[in-house]
Amino acid sequence: MKLHFNIYANTNDFLEDNLAWLEKEEAINSLMIGLVVSMKDRTLTDKEFLIQVKNDEEIVLLSIQSNYNIILAGDQNLPLEIIKDFAIFLKNQGIKVPGVLGYNSLSKHFEIAYSALFKLQYKINFEQCILELRDVLPYGECEGRLRIADENDKDLLNSWMYDFQIEALNDTDSAKAKKTVEIKLKNSEFYLWIVNKKPVCLTAKARPTRNGITINYVYTPKEFRGRGYATNLVGQVSRIQLNEGFKFCTLFTDKSNPTSNKIYTGLGYEFVGHFSEINFYS
Repeated sequence: MKLHFNIYANTNDFLEDNLAWLEKEEAINSLMIGLVVSMKDRTLTDKEFLIQVKNDEEIVLLSIQSNYNIILAGDQNLPLEIIKDFAIFLKNQGIKVPGVLGYNSLSKHFEIAYSALFKLQYKINFEQCILELRDVLPYGECEGRLRIADENDKDLLNSWMYDFQIEALNDTDSAKAKKTVEIKLKNSEFYLWIVNKKPVCLTAKARPTRNGITINYVYTPKEFRGRGYATNLVGQVSRIQLNEGFKFCTLFTDKSNPTSNKIYTGLGYEFVGHFSEINFYS
């Protein structure tokens, strides 16, 4: 086995060499594809990198870092020895990462290799199911209507996004929440469910790929839960994306939340993979 490591200077070359490989499992790799596409045609920061790993001439692992955790894409049965060699390569390049996100088996192999190499502790931050939808199933309608969020909703969105981060991602970074709101409002990517002229539920679209698009940031404040608002909002937004020409929608959901998982599977979302995010600390 002869591994070759390639660090890319720009996203265009990375996409040219690797997009077709990523699109073989487009739903599972939608996070990486979407992030790299969003980085196109600009200079990478010193906190960003794009790496390809080949075994002889075959791609076995891709890795990106976009200002935070390293993200991995590869065969879920990739041997631990390849991940160990990749971790050694990162160390030799002087690359340190705060955590890893990727297919469950890849993340956990990287956790073993990286924590041992750098003598770090680790913690599983969250585990998620990747769901894919190609047809929206019939669902029970509730009161209310869909509306695209605008600048007048900014204060509410900042509050809800922060609450979502804490509840879904164990993330208390309020600046990150505000930045997300700023970007997604600018791109008209937020949708609200409105009842009696009042927003009661939130979702968004994100990271379009060649054939699919992601639905994310599904959040209903506790006082409005259990009334079918999230079902109707996600159902309508998903249908809009399919009607606009996307072949499928993807959605990342908390593996440990049976309530939300039941909502999504009831709409027609099906399980295609399992992701884990693991953070490192001294």
